[in-house]
Amino acid sequence: MNLLAIRLDHRHWGKYSGYQRFLYAFDETCTLVEEIAVLKDPYYLSLPTRLFRKVARRLVRTDSPWYAYEDLQAEKRAARFAAKMPVDVVHFLDTEHSFYHLHHILEKQGQDVPALVGSFHQPPDKMADVMVPALLGELDRILVVTHDQVDYFAQYVPRDRIDVIPLGIDTRLWIPPKDRRFSASLKVLTVGQYFRDYDTLVETARCLQDDPGIQFTVLSRELDPIGVPDNVRVLDYVSDDELVALYQDSDLLFLPMKEATANNALVEGMACGLPVLATDLGGIRSNAPGDECLKFPENDPGIIKEDLIKLKNNLERRRYMAACARDRAETFAWPRIAEQTLASYRKAIAYRQSR
Repeated sequence: MNLLAIRLDHRHWGKYSGYQRFLYAFDETCTLVEEIAVLKDPYYLSLPTRLFRKVARRLVRTDSPWYAYEDLQAEKRAARFAAKMPVDVVHFLDTEHSFYHLHHILEKQGQDVPALVGSFHQPPDKMADVMVPALLGELDRILVVTHDQVDYFAQYVPRDRIDVIPLGIDTRLWIPPKDRRFSASLKVLTVGQYFRDYDTLVETARCLQDDPGIQFTVLSRELDPIGVPDNVRVLDYVSDDELVALYQDSDLLFLPMKEATANNALVEGMACGLPVLATDLGGIRSNAPGDECLKFPENDPGIIKEDLIKLKNNLERRRYMAACARDRAETFAWPRIAEQTLASYRKAIAYRQSR
């Protein structure tokens, strides 16, 4: 089976992280013949490039608000590649951004359309703003990362064409420290920026300023370190190896969220044996449904403060949550995710052949 993948270039994921990592864990029955990465994040683009793309996007007219000039170029590149080499499956890893024209381009060129597989990452209530429903019928298989996404897509395609396959992780790299000892203090870690509720985090930390035993570390380029309480340390960058060490040196992963589907920080933290305290959302429940995660019903700093104090004072519960977190993380191991994805590819090929 020859696979061509189109994905966003998420530079902030680093060399150890990222949804795309399962592409390199397939067995010998699947060959990744081409990987097209599209860099769209202006944080990493030069000013001339940003200006050019801003103008070029006006020439790409679609009903999709996220589809842009660089996505069209990626689909054209995929079509050119498919004309030169057999491709059985094209997998759009960030379909909300990148899928629109490929099937039409191939048909216009007189080529057979490979099986088309699309992965989706946005919460259900955001999908209506970023996806063109008519396109969903062109996909032979839809992959979602959390169970609460299924109902949205089931409005447009049969449920038996939708698979739930979570975000994967290297469980040999992200591991608990050998010498972790839970103590009366609590080093609280928050990682990431997308859908994070940093207003709630700052207010919660402010409520706990009188408790020197609870300290917060935040790794994010979205939180301004100016004006945060003294018990909050803000980091905007660490190396890949420093990130592993940061998880291993912490006592608790804290994720106050506005929305949630797949979450790198959640699976990385659990794999490193961190108990989790997070907002009770569908994406959190899908990835951490058990005792590894204490969930709060709403982002209320007063409620969260009490949860943090209880966890600080209950070392036995934190040890138990840490063991549950590591056990849960094994379900996200890359080989397992690759195996599930390969099964979806086979179903997509069979469906394409029957169309």
